[in-house]
Amino acid sequence: MQLEHFPYTPLRITSGFGPRNTGIAGASTDHKGVDIGVDKSKPYTSTDGGPVTAALSGTVSGSYYNKLRGWVVLIDHGTIDEKNYKTLYQHLKQAGIAKGTKVKAGEKIGIMGNTGVGAQLHLHFEVRVNNICEDPEPFLKDIKEEDMTKEETLALIKEVLTGKSTETSSWAKEDWEEAKEEGITDGSNPKGYVTREQVAVMIERALDTALDTVEEGK
Repeated sequence: MQLEHFPYTPLRITSGFGPRNTGIAGASTDHKGVDIGVDKSKPYTSTDGGPVTAALSGTVSGSYYNKLRGWVVLIDHGTIDEKNYKTLYQHLKQAGIAKGTKVKAGEKIGIMGNTGVGAQLHLHFEVRVNNICEDPEPFLKDIKEEDMTKEETLALIKEVLTGKSTETSSWAKEDWEEAKEEGITDGSNPKGYVTREQVAVMIERALDTALDTVEEGK
């Protein structure tokens, strides 16, 4: 199964899948998804982080409120390769799209918020395979370039030029190390509140654009 769209753009993973200790009362210590941070290049409010979108076409099988998860939307994508796939989106600002609604990949299903248990605006995103949560990052990796527009890339570059550095996610490590070996970056302190995988994506996209320009000029 391959996701077709980011659940939120730009993709900035602030908390990965698996064991963690956030220090926040009520927050999970065994994270069943990934947290995606708000786009700080836009003037969103403290309760509104902009549109959350369906990662794949499907039918909304759940739209509800939970005291820990806040407002939640659950989408059933049906059976793919003999496995059932669902994606879950939580901490929405308010009730999302209604149960039973058929949605397409990229369609708005809600608004990023901070309902339930959380310290700040973010989206908790899960991928469920036969109702068992799997790490969403490998699924997101497959769409990280196809789904990134020029405007989204520029927004990420703006973020890189301001703020603090963060660590790379496992699926971006190879690209990041390759960029260091090629002398594009020394790998230290990629400024911004984007994650290093986004920096790696921007580097790769910039190289592709440069090569295309050279080819066109021949």
